[in-house]
Parts: sequence; structure tokens; C-alpha cells
Amino acid sequence: MGRRSRGFVWFFSFLAWFSQQKRKNIPLILLLDEPSLFLHGSAQKDLLRFLEDECAEGLQVIYSTQSPYMVDPHQLDSVRVVEDTSTETEEFSLTSREGTQVFADATQTRKESILPLEGALGYALSHDLFPSPNVLGVKGIPDLIYLHTMSQLLSESGRSGLDPRWTVSPLGGSQNLGVFLALMGDNQDKRIVCLLDQDTDRGSQLLRNKHIYSYADFSESAEAGVEDLFDPDFYVSLVNGAYSAALDRPLSKKHLAGRSRKIVEQIEEHWESNLREGGILFDRARPGQYFAEHVSELKGEISNDTVLRFEKVFRVLNAVLH
Repeated sequence: MGRRSRGFVWFFSFLAWFSQQKRKNIPLILLLDEPSLFLHGSAQKDLLRFLEDECAEGLQVIYSTQSPYMVDPHQLDSVRVVEDTSTETEEFSLTSREGTQVFADATQTRKESILPLEGALGYALSHDLFPSPNVLGVKGIPDLIYLHTMSQLLSESGRSGLDPRWTVSPLGGSQNLGVFLALMGDNQDKRIVCLLDQDTDRGSQLLRNKHIYSYADFSESAEAGVEDLFDPDFYVSLVNGAYSAALDRPLSKKHLAGRSRKIVEQIEEHWESNLREGGILFDRARPGQYFAEHVSELKGEISNDTVLRFEKVFRVLNAVLH
């Protein structure tokens, strides 16, 4: 036991003591002060589960905590928020201090007092955001727009679109991939696939054996985003359409620095050098929105190579489901 952590020693000792008390079969009230203090987050959840399961019949348990892992988000009606209001403001005199108060309604307390509740709810929500068993993680909203629009277009023409069983979830960037996978957990009931705009080192334990693809896998460019699945001329036309009221003259391929980098980066570089002074900021979501709104008019301009690239993406992703 000497090499064990303080949390493990306390937890083990508590279990041994509790087992002895339970064998006595007498009424028991447990008052625990910060029982999770030296426990890891997962151990705290184990302790909470133990208290709920083993103490549910015939026992009363009251414990204090500042840890979100010791708050059951599905039983918030059993939570009481305790506040010391004696130092709330400097205007209180010795005779007017209200002292410690207990609230059943969290809306009546200060924001600082409900941080453990916010943490518990946030943790629960992160696991409930994706009810679908099949989650496709992408960089951002533009990816979702282009993939869904092209999928619908290909499906209507009898070609392979994205399987409707996929739930597309924007991650906010490849730098959030690790956090996303960690929040999703090792859930055997879910298929998790990521389609990102750059290759990711898959050597880490978290990413090993995961389905992680890059748009470069489906493009002729070494660096690619979803926009690079389109022909450059077509994507530039989407930018011109989205910003027609703001541009003095349309953009063209001559304004780009070449295909060695993502086309969005090339346009952003031109934008920064030539259009920023006019107060116009480039938002990569606007061309996507324009495409979705005018797809019926623009579908005749989409090249067969573009269709084949998107169809390859959809087929690879759909194969994961089989």
C-alpha cells in the first residue's frame, strides 16, 4: 500500500470500512467531505457510481464536492449549491451578514458557485452531441456544405453520394482531432471517420487504427482542402458569385500563385494583399453557401473530373459502413 496514491488508499479503505458497516445491517448516514479530492477523474466516476448503486437502499449519503465528475447530470434535482455570502460585498456589516446558504435552485446562485454543474453538463453534452452511430468529422461548416450539396447532386443523377447514415460534424480544424476523439471515447458502438485538409500523424495511441483521410488522398495536389476537389476555375467562379457586390472586377486564375498550395490559401493571400484595404474580409463559408443556393444553375459547369473526385470520396467513406 505504501506505493499507492493517497486517492487509492482512501478509496480502498472506504470500501473496506463500508463493507463492514453494511454487514451490520443498521441504518447509516454517510457524511463525506470532498471524497474525490485525491482521485483521478475516472476513479471519481467509479466512486459516484458506487455511492449511487450500493447506498441506494436504506442509506443516506451527503457529500461535498467541487469536482464535475462527482455530479450526476441526470440527477441534478439531488444537488444543492452551498454559498458563503458573508463576503459577497464590502457593504455587509457584522450584523447584516447572511452567512452560508443552501440553494436547491441553481439559478439563484452566483456563476462561480455552479462551475462544477457546468462542467458536469458540458461533459455529458459532449457525449450526447452525436446520437448517430456513424460520425464523420470534418474541418468546418464549408466542408459540410460542399459534401452535402455534392452528395445530393450525385445521388440525383444516379451516382454514389454520401450514405445518409453518416452524421457530419465540423471539428474546427485538424488541431482539434485529438480532443474530438478523446471526447468520443473508445465507443465500440460508433464508427468514427475523419476527413481533414492535411495529413495527420497517426502514430499516437489515440489515432492508431482510426479511419483518418486527407483531401489530398483524392486530389492531384499535395495539400488540399474540400475546395481543391473542384477545378480551380469553377471554385474561383464561386468566389466571384459570392462576392459579386463587393468586387470591382472578378478574380481569375491569374490572381493565384499556383497549384502547389490549397486554393483557399492562394485566394486569401491575394485578398490580404489587394482587397483588405476596402474592408472586405474573405470568408470561405460564403462561396459554399453560394454554391448550395445556386447548385441547380451551376451543376452544368461542374466538370466530370470534379464529379469523379467527390464520388471517390463518398465511396471510400461509405465502404467503412460495410
